[in-house]
Amino acid sequence: MILMSTNDILRIVFIVAVVLIVLIILALFLYGPIKRKIYEKKFKELYYRKIYKLALYKDYYLINDFIFQSDSSISCIDHILFGEKYIYFIIDLYFAGDIMGKADDKSLIYIPRRGEKCYTDNPLLRIEKYVKRVSILTNLDSSLLIGIVLVNNECHTAIMSESKQYYVIQAKRLKALVKAIESREVGKLNEEQLDRAVKSIDKMNRKRRK
Repeated sequence: MILMSTNDILRIVFIVAVVLIVLIILALFLYGPIKRKIYEKKFKELYYRKIYKLALYKDYYLINDFIFQSDSSISCIDHILFGEKYIYFIIDLYFAGDIMGKADDKSLIYIPRRGEKCYTDNPLLRIEKYVKRVSILTNLDSSLLIGIVLVNNECHTAIMSESKQYYVIQAKRLKALVKAIESREVGKLNEEQLDRAVKSIDKMNRKRRK
């Protein structure tokens, strides 16, 4: 039987404590980058879960991955959420940095977390184009259609806009935005209108035909 001295025990305790402290520091240091990396790869899935919960909670109809003919190309709207008063067209994006600019500019200023400031295509113009195209193809009143660009929570946005129809918003703020829009003093879509809108849009969905 080997007996350890008090000094040996203290030395072992000290080494274990140092190792644990180093591991904790490494975990805290790596948590942010690892979380962002996972978010970047899984952001569409995470957005879907959030939108699905909203649709389920409010009993809204939801169409995902809506693929349609837009001019001479095939386009995709990630989610179409049918509210009580409005229909929400949502595209999912991830930015490893912040964006700013004017809503009607062709490009927005993009400030990545690493790297130099640059420009990126304005996604508001894309969702506006999609909304107008679907409105024409389905004969739905465009004033009932809301376009939303959903971005990750870490992306800070400074978009100058007076539009009440097109938005860039962090995923965590989507529920509040829909609630605010649905609280506008306009009449609700009746069941016949809503059913007709759902069927009209779903009929266009090329994904459904595959």
